[in-house]
This record gives sequence, structure tokens and C-alpha cells, in this order.
Amino acid sequence: MKTPETREKDEIKKYLKSIGAWFIVTRMTGYGTGGQPDIVGILPGGQGFTVEVKREGKEPTPRQEMRMEEVRAAGGWAFAGTAERVIGDLQTLRAVQATKAIPALRFYELTSELMPGNIHPCPACSRMFKDGETCHMGGCPMGGDF
Repeated sequence: MKTPETREKDEIKKYLKSIGAWFIVTRMTGYGTGGQPDIVGILPGGQGFTVEVKREGKEPTPRQEMRMEEVRAAGGWAFAGTAERVIGDLQTLRAVQATKAIPALRFYELTSELMPGNIHPCPACSRMFKDGETCHMGGCPMGGDF
């Protein structure tokens, strides 16, 4: 029987396959580093990424947030949330990169002029959101409307 998080993970994997991303799904066995992401991969075009899959209403743990920051500090993308949220962020990133022919930049390096419609980057944590939305990433220092 699949758990709610497994169903979310399956949706994300299906999307990643559809765009031609290379990825692996990690499994904790009691060994290794705590806070490892659920999915590690490379997007078409060569940008590394990780995904911390969460069911509705759940946020990454402090240790998972720390690992996500390590990925971002190394120049990669770190996504977290439900399938809907993660796939939406990936679609936004890909749309911006395709329409503007820009290299794989981190979300906060993009300016509002590059974003389609009313979508904006959080300058602190890389999360994309629409006008009037709040950055909901746990531990985000901005944590407010922009």
C-alpha cells in the first residue's frame, strides 16, 4: 500500500521522466548522512537538483533545510513540497529558461522582468510564487509577501 508521500513522489518521478531529466531516488537504510533529499538528479541542460518530497501540510525538517542550503550553495536547485508545488516550480524554471534563452540560474538571480506574468522569485530561498502569495518555505528569512 502506497503512503501519501509515495504517491507524491511517483507524480514527481513521472514528470521528471517526461522532461528527460536524469535522477535517482534515495532510500535511507540507517547509514549515511541525515537529511538526504528524496530525489537527486540533473535537469536537461545540465543543472543539478534535489527534491525533498512532502505530503500536504508538511514542511522540511531543519536538517533537510540545511541540506537544501548546501545544494543551493553549491549552485544546484533544491525543491521541496508536494508534487503540485515541485512540478509547478520546475515548470516555471523551465519556461523562464526557454523563453529568455538564459543559462540555468538560481531563482533569486532572476529579475521580475524575466518572469512570466505575476510570478516572482524569493530572493532568499529560491521558491517561486505569484503576487499576493507568501513564501512558505520553512526557515526562509523573507517569509512574507513581496
